[in-house]
Amino acid sequence: MNIVIGSGVEMKGTVKIMQGVTLGGSLGRERVVNDCLMVQPFINGQVFIGIGPCFFGPVVVQHCVFTSTNSVVTKDCSNTLVYGNHEYKALGTQHIKELMLDG
Repeated sequence: MNIVIGSGVEMKGTVKIMQGVTLGGSLGRERVVNDCLMVQPFINGQVFIGIGPCFFGPVVVQHCVFTSTNSVVTKDCSNTLVYGNHEYKALGTQHIKELMLDG
């Protein structure tokens, strides 16, 4: 399985990416964040991207985020578990350990 990362995607922090991930593709959508034009995802923080998620559009994924298998992200998210199609819930202890946030 391939990993696809669009040309304008930005990543900072610690990002772990598994197989079959797609980052990018905005279908013409754009937005301005902090006086900067965004058309691709911006990922910043302790982020785990599981098998097969897709991140589309100018979204901001920051702080502590864990994305599960085959999830779809088209909205900003922060300090959360993302699963399914835009489903969010609090991080569990197993997610925090995977993100190495438990000290």
